[in-house]
Amino acid sequence: MEALKYNRWFSLASLNIISIILLLFAVLRDGSIVGTDSPAYFLNYKYDFWQTEPAYKFLNRFFSRTLAVQYNWFLLFLNSISLLLIAKYLRRNTIFFALPLLIFFSDLYLYFNISGIRQAMALSFVCFSLYYAIKRNLKVFLLLIGIAATFHVSSLVFAFAYFIPKTTFRFKQILLLGVFFAVAVVVGNYLAANFEYLTTKADYYTKYQEQSENIAVNYVVGIAKRSVILLLAFIYRKRLFTDKKFIYIFNIYLVGFLIFVGTYLISPDFGVRFSVYYTIHEIVLAGMMLAMIKGGRQRIFIVAVFSAICMYKLVGYMNNEYYTYKSIIDYL
Repeated sequence: MEALKYNRWFSLASLNIISIILLLFAVLRDGSIVGTDSPAYFLNYKYDFWQTEPAYKFLNRFFSRTLAVQYNWFLLFLNSISLLLIAKYLRRNTIFFALPLLIFFSDLYLYFNISGIRQAMALSFVCFSLYYAIKRNLKVFLLLIGIAATFHVSSLVFAFAYFIPKTTFRFKQILLLGVFFAVAVVVGNYLAANFEYLTTKADYYTKYQEQSENIAVNYVVGIAKRSVILLLAFIYRKRLFTDKKFIYIFNIYLVGFLIFVGTYLISPDFGVRFSVYYTIHEIVLAGMMLAMIKGGRQRIFIVAVFSAICMYKLVGYMNNEYYTYKSIIDYL
């Protein structure tokens, strides 16, 4: 409906209503079982046995010990901040909200807000920081990245986004990007080898965490899903690549795509968790496409393509026993 005929009131209403539904969806679940990482987070809330980044650790102790409230109140606080920042991020970068929120929900919201809440918080601050990268306000940008890192240290990888060119990539820039990745790998290996906390994290994701037997298939499927936005951008390039903001955000997404391609086979978690700070901006690119492409049929085509991918992702979650929804209302 939104894509067929844009109406500002309808779009804003959609943003608010969908955000509230997403918030309730996360908060009213049984946080002890719904979501792959949820049992660990729930037990950490009760017993504080797990070493986490300082901001999350402080809030976890504040709600569990100082306030001594039920875990779902903690989830309400965290997800309220997360969704508020995401909503602000969308309003600053696009006028279409329904499709971006569908893309966000079908993968990232379920993967992080319903499971890995620390990275959900980090992602929210990263998204919020994009505005200041566009406005070239380095101090505020780095401040927000710093806050994100206090929830999940992996978010520091997005600091490089400030220096990504706002023009289409040239050969020299691609070469420099390759050199940067090589240096980043060397620095990352050094830090992981010399700092105990990072060593533990690196070992967990590369050695001890259970890996899928179909890693090669998942890798190909992951590349295919992440290539859709690239393909659509190529199809409509004459209309899209006249806008500097679109080019900059597209370049950010492209870097995330390369991170995924280059690291997934080392560790699927590395491939997803590091690249997501860049690839999450797919949701804004999708909204910008609808705004810049005026034809109704072309908009419906874009919506249909993304919706098909979202349905594919949702079916995957439906077949995952950790996402069998249980509400706290059932226990009242």
